[in-house]
Amino acid sequence: MGRIIKSISIGLITLVLSLSIFVVSTPTTLAGPLDKVYECQYVLNVEHDRVAAEAPFLPIDMTIDIPLIINLRVIGIYAEIMMPDYKPPAIIFLYVNHTPSWCTATISPYFLTISTEADWVSHNATLHIKVDENALAFQDGNVELEIKIGGLGAILGRTFYVSIPFRPGYLPLLKINTDATNRLIEPLDTANFDIGLENLGNAKTNVTCRVLDMPEEWEISIDPNTIVGTRNLGDNPKKTIILIVRPPYGLGYHQDREVIQISIVPSYYGDSQLEGQEYLLSFIVQSRGFSTPGFEGIFVIFALIGMVLIAKKRHKTSKYSKTSKERGKA
Repeated sequence: MGRIIKSISIGLITLVLSLSIFVVSTPTTLAGPLDKVYECQYVLNVEHDRVAAEAPFLPIDMTIDIPLIINLRVIGIYAEIMMPDYKPPAIIFLYVNHTPSWCTATISPYFLTISTEADWVSHNATLHIKVDENALAFQDGNVELEIKIGGLGAILGRTFYVSIPFRPGYLPLLKINTDATNRLIEPLDTANFDIGLENLGNAKTNVTCRVLDMPEEWEISIDPNTIVGTRNLGDNPKKTIILIVRPPYGLGYHQDREVIQISIVPSYYGDSQLEGQEYLLSFIVQSRGFSTPGFEGIFVIFALIGMVLIAKKRHKTSKYSKTSKERGKA
């Protein structure tokens, strides 16, 4: 009897151990494929504003703001059935992974929360790109974004890499220096003003100059077109142009005064339609004194005749004095 009980006990223990081994091994052999059936994953699509990314002009602060639209959806065999039961949103972190050497970039906001749905759900963000003085106009650039989305239940976490292309536009920026802004001259003289131009923009620039409201009887000239290089290409970014002003010089006394206004407009060397803001310069010229145009030669002749007459008179006087002395001695 004892042997029978002992045999039954051994049998029960063996059965329990066998069942335990089977149960432990079941998740490895069966549960894995079932989990794969219910797994879902994120799909990400990022749209950027191409107009902002390729704007023809670069803002004065050299910052480009590119609006982004972050689109997210969840896919999987049972995604449409499962997603309505997912209440927590997906948490998305946005990073700038790489930029060209001539710019820096940030993105705002740097993290988002988007509801998990089988259909596309969108959220707005903005990419801020700050270019430096080495950025050439219309130079192709790319900012690489790293976007991380954490896992949520049966939805697997993922990391996406997105490249946003952009081109910095033309920056029409000049620094203008003048040696003086007023001159006092005589009617037959000219007033010359040196105007120093320095191209602070990011491309070779054509500088157009013109005189506004040309005063009558005044002669004014300035180079209408000047090409100024850019430091970005190793060119000399400085040039000097000369404004030449000649007042009226008709016969008589003059007390003339005029304010000469000059318009200076920078434009892109490769496209004259891309013009920057207009710079206005004012110069005051005063002309004071007598003017005898065309009579200078006559005055010279008269002066020579006068000198000859004076010389003859002195010679005659000297000769007369000498003769008078000789008579007195006799």
